[in-house]
Order: sequence, then structure tokens, then C-alpha cells
Amino acid sequence: MKNSFKDCRKISKSPSICTPLIHIKGSTRWILTLIALLGICSICTSLTTAQVVKPHSVVGSGAATIIQPNVVHRSTIGQSLIGRISATELQHNIGFWYTAAESIRGNGGAVLSLPVMDAHLDDIISVPLVLVSSSALLTGTEQFRASIRFNKTILQPLDATGNVVYQGDDAILTVSGVIGKASGILSTMRFKVCMGNTAQTPLKFDSISLGTKNAYKIVRKDGEVTILDLCEAGDTTRLIKRSTITSLVVRPQPVTNQATIDMLLGESGSTILKLVDIQGRDVSTLFKEHKTKGFYTNTFNVEMISSGLYFLVLQTPNELVVQQVLIQR
Repeated sequence: MKNSFKDCRKISKSPSICTPLIHIKGSTRWILTLIALLGICSICTSLTTAQVVKPHSVVGSGAATIIQPNVVHRSTIGQSLIGRISATELQHNIGFWYTAAESIRGNGGAVLSLPVMDAHLDDIISVPLVLVSSSALLTGTEQFRASIRFNKTILQPLDATGNVVYQGDDAILTVSGVIGKASGILSTMRFKVCMGNTAQTPLKFDSISLGTKNAYKIVRKDGEVTILDLCEAGDTTRLIKRSTITSLVVRPQPVTNQATIDMLLGESGSTILKLVDIQGRDVSTLFKEHKTKGFYTNTFNVEMISSGLYFLVLQTPNELVVQQVLIQR
């Protein structure tokens, strides 16, 4: 019996592969403890990285690199234009422009937009029809034909003889041209702003065709024109100052040396402000960056820009606001 107990005691004192770390003495225990802690930290870091979704950290500098605290963004110019965040991040579908561009990718089509604009009574305004993006056009370019509907009591078409039909209070203006791969202004429509039966008119795509076989997907975004001086109260028209959710004002007009730009952003996200000429070609990009909603004032030196008519284009994740700028010396 004694021998049996002695054997049991000997077995209990012998270390096995399952021996707890506490039974290992000396420097060996500390080395193993350090290795275990490093392994746990590595696992936690991997799990945390895999679960992070950045809240609307958007790319905003064309093909350049933007460095924010602990974040480096890189993108193509196309990604920046439509408000896409870095390709390695988990959240991609930020805003109307990215969703629209994705819907035509591979199948062929175009994303077209009309602007949101403010104007005063008796202003002569230029309304651009903008090609935001196109994809997989069979011949590289295609003919388009678009009909735009608006309130005829507010907007009087200019230089459009023979291209306008009237239906009650509505007018339908038809424009045509060529769509290619490059984004830009497809056509510019000129109007005189009049005292009408309302203070605001939508700019709606009544119909649009692309190519001869109508095989393309077309994504359209309607716009609107708001008269700043008017509002409606029953049957009474009152002169007040109005503003849209996102607005853009350039002063003075015309601009000689330096322009002051007032922006009211109605949403946060990738924001682009650039100056384009009447052909839709980029003249200058004022900024491409993530902005939070609110009021901003910027100054812009135009001394190196030739005299003429230009458009200041403000693009947020879901809005496109255009303001014409006259540079004159």
C-alpha cells in the first residue's frame, strides 16, 4: 500500500505538457508569458481592423493622396468625382453620384444632371445639361436627344426658336448633341427669369434618348430654379430672401480681380467646387475634400483667367448646384 501512495506522489510531481504556466519557474515562465501576450494583442488588432467601417471618410483630391489622422486616402479622379471612398474600405455607396455610376457600369449608359439654381427677377441665366459620367458606349460617342420640362411663367427660353412646345403652364425645350467618355457640359440653355405664378420651377427630364437602338441605361437627376426675391403666401406674392438646402452665391458680379464665394451646404460628404468654361472644360478646381454641412466663405483670384462667361459648379454627395460667373475687365 505504501508503494502505491509513493507512486501517486511521484506522478503528481512530474510536469506534463498540460502543466499550468504557474508551475514553470525562472526566466522560462516570463518568456512564455510575453509570447502569449503578444499573440493575444495581434489577434485583437486583426479583429478590430476587420470590423472598422469609417464614417463617410471620402476621397477628395483626384488622383492625389489625402492624409487625415491615422488615415491615408488614395483614389482615381473618377472615384473622387462621384464621392467614392478608398477601395480598401468597406463602405462604398456614399451619395447619389456613386450609386448612379455603379448602375451603368459594364452595361453601357450615362448619368445626366440638371442643376439646382437660384436667380433674381429679370436675370438672364444659363442652365447647363451636365454629363456626370458615361460607360461602355459602343462607338465611343453617341447622339443624344433630351427634352426638359419647366414652368413657362417663370423661365422664358432664349435662342431656342423651334425647339420649344407648350402644354398649359409648362414648356418643353428639346436639345441634342453628342455624348462621349469625358464628363462635362453637353448643352447650355439660356432663360430670362420672370415674375410667374410660383416662386420655383423644377427642371425635369421629360424624355431622353441615347443612341439609335435605345439599348443604354440612362440615369437622370432633375434640377430646379428658385427665384430668390419671392415667396408665396396664399394668393399673395411677397418679396423676401429665400435659400435652398444647398446654395451658392458669387459676388461681385461681374468679377474683375477677386470673387467671394458663399456656400451653404445642406449635407456632409465629398464636396467639389470648380470653375468650368461654357464648353464644360475645367478651368480651375477650388477644392475637392470632405466638408460638413454649414456655411462657408471662400475667395478666388481670377486675375489669370480670361474675360468671359464661366460656371461655378458645386457638387455634394447628392446635389449639383451651378452658378454662372462673369469675369470682366
